Amino acid sequence: MLFFAAGRHIRRLFFLSGAILLAATVAPAQYQYSGETFIGYSHLSFKPETQIDSTGLNGFEGSLAGYVNEWFSLAGSVSHYRGRTALTPPLDGTSNVDLQLWNYMMGPQVRVVREERFSGMVRVLFGMTQGDADPDTFQVNGNPLRLSIKESKFAMSIGGGFDVNITEQLAWRVIQPEYLMTSFSGGRQGNFRFATGLIYRFSERKISP
Repeated sequence: MLFFAAGRHIRRLFFLSGAILLAATVAPAQYQYSGETFIGYSHLSFKPETQIDSTGLNGFEGSLAGYVNEWFSLAGSVSHYRGRTALTPPLDGTSNVDLQLWNYMMGPQVRVVREERFSGMVRVLFGMTQGDADPDTFQVNGNPLRLSIKESKFAMSIGGGFDVNITEQLAWRVIQPEYLMTSFSGGRQGNFRFATGLIYRFSERKISP
């Protein structure tokens, strides 16, 4: 069921990416930038393994992109999430677990400008995810014990974003939906995340349409 749900998210993201690229063909770019940086709030719908319930984790994402030309760039992204969820069934008397997740990824990003007021991007990122699961204190042979489980695994994300320009260099990323694949505990998890925040673009200059 997890793979079917992930597939639906991927199809929707490809449809969104195609719509953004199609819009770009009828509205050529009017500005060129050397790079841009993003910082904002991010929410992750996450299911690390079968015994830990699906949960929503809150956090942030920061990214930096350097443009090779007016549409293609290389992007790097760092994100962090944390939250609390339940163990099903409970483990030796404990029923809750604290979760933290760090993602370090990079990859190609394509930016298309529809008008001076709007822009959009699509990207595919690859890298590493670090997970930390910290259950509440539980009993082993009558003795209290805390156990922290940490893993560093491969991760990949695919998605896009829609921006509203505030000034020529400052923009609000209204929505950035992405499918995030992680590979904890020897399996694969299909997660979904979205972000919103501010973008600052470097070295803006006007170009001919």
